[in-house]
Amino acid sequence: MRPRCYIPPEEWTADALRPSPDRTHHLRDVLRLRAGDSVIAFNGRGRWAGCTVVLESRGALSLRIQDIHESPPPALRITLLPSLIRAQRMDWLIQKAVELGVTRLVPLIAERGLIRTKNTPPKTRRDRWLKIAVQAAAQCGNLWLPQIDLPLPLGRALLLRKELGLCLIGSTTSNARPLREALENARRRKTDAVAFMSGPEGGFTPAEESEAVAAGWLPVSLGDLTLRAETAPLFAAAAARYALAAPG
Repeated sequence: MRPRCYIPPEEWTADALRPSPDRTHHLRDVLRLRAGDSVIAFNGRGRWAGCTVVLESRGALSLRIQDIHESPPPALRITLLPSLIRAQRMDWLIQKAVELGVTRLVPLIAERGLIRTKNTPPKTRRDRWLKIAVQAAAQCGNLWLPQIDLPLPLGRALLLRKELGLCLIGSTTSNARPLREALENARRRKTDAVAFMSGPEGGFTPAEESEAVAAGWLPVSLGDLTLRAETAPLFAAAAARYALAAPG
């Protein structure tokens, strides 16, 4: 497989691309690419190009474009709204969400969530998540980077319902429908957008879940097993992709 290199959309030119210093280091010193080697450049918005490496003076590197292609956006839009959890677990969640083709991530500020923003501003955290998303996309071949929102309080996130399609919230209450049933109904209706909201390690409070249901979110159960806070949204994303994405 040819190595992949992310080049932001605004940095694409007619015939040559210049990777950032950290990506240049990765291509030159980690992957040990040489002049004439082949690389795929992508912009995270569906554009990708076959390129050849050009080594320049003082260790600089550029990518000469050979051909450019455009891939359409995903036919199925999957949005995950995971509650904020510990940093390493959140990083892992972001990475795996990209691998599963999630198109949008909206981190939630829930009552029982782990929130430590005093020393780490929300924008700094999002910049880190975007960097992780780029690395994951380059590794798995995902040509479309997900939109990653700044963390939102649960009440504000609930207001996104009209733009997210079928909106589900993970629940352990007796009135929750099985996720499989909700997705089978969505498949019959040819749903092309689904969102899943998941709680923190302590789960949503009864008041939070009631607020979500009142706002039109459908409570669903993920089964008898208790899943970790970082596993539950990925389980739902994989199930949605299997049930609703077109074959092939």
